[in-house]
Parts: sequence; C-alpha cells; structure tokens
Amino acid sequence: MVLMNKQRALQEIDNVPVLCSSCGQLTELLAPNDTVRSALIKASYIRSFERQIALMHRAQKLFEGFPTSRHPIKINHLYAHSSTERLDVHSDREFAKALADDPELNIFLRQGSFLLPVRLAAITKARESWDKQLDDTAIQCAACNRGHYLIEPGLFDHLF
Repeated sequence: MVLMNKQRALQEIDNVPVLCSSCGQLTELLAPNDTVRSALIKASYIRSFERQIALMHRAQKLFEGFPTSRHPIKINHLYAHSSTERLDVHSDREFAKALADDPELNIFLRQGSFLLPVRLAAITKARESWDKQLDDTAIQCAACNRGHYLIEPGLFDHLF
C-alpha cells in the first residue's frame, strides 16, 4: 500500500477528472486553483465517510436482525476483547447467508477488525468536522447547480 499526500499529488495533475455528487456528470476541471483542489479533497473524504457510515448502518441492521447470533463476525464487531480472551462464538448459517447476500457489507466486515459502535461514532464525528470545513461553492456542479464535484473514484490508484 502506498501512502501519499493527496493534496500534493493533485497539484501535479493539470486537468482533474471529477464527477458530480448529484447528477453524476463526468468532466475535467482545467488547472483548478488550490482552493478548488482542497475542496475536492475534502468533498471526496466526506463521500468516503458517508459510504462507511452507510455500510455500518447496514451492519447494525444485520446484527439487530439476529439478536441471539454468536457468529464470529458479529461478535468481533460488537464486543471488545483482549487477544487472549476466548469469546463464546459459534457458526450461524442464517446469519452467514444474510451476510453473503450483501457482498459489499461482507467484504467491509471481513477486511478489518473494529468495534462497530466506536468506529461509527468516530467516522460520524469526522464527517461532521470535515463538512464544517468544506466550502462547496468552489466545486458546485456547473451542469445541475445542485451537487458538487468529487474527484473521480480511482484517480489516485492510477497515479502510482
């Protein structure tokens, strides 16, 4: 995994590919200034936070639908424990099937170990903080005037 300074990486791109958060129009911003570049990065982080929050709400709904389940995925994300502590977990076919029916959520819950309530609170707080810092007037969509531009998903993956 490559760590990068997205602000610096974005400065090296003359024409920045973007898409509107509302109408979905793809376009390029020609030589955007630093204010626009900064707003694009903030807006893209906010969108990432929103996706994570939506996934965590789906996880909560799944967990609530199986209140007695002791499936390892559910236990791992709801209860804090030390690495030496043995938890009461067991397989649950119905839970596993419901999780498999939502591939995006399945991947999200399996890609890392985190406490759902703690992470949801932290990401929600981060989203609110970044939202207060964002002046989206600099990146308002010229086509629909409702949404704002976001950096095209995957842009940074193509830089390295």
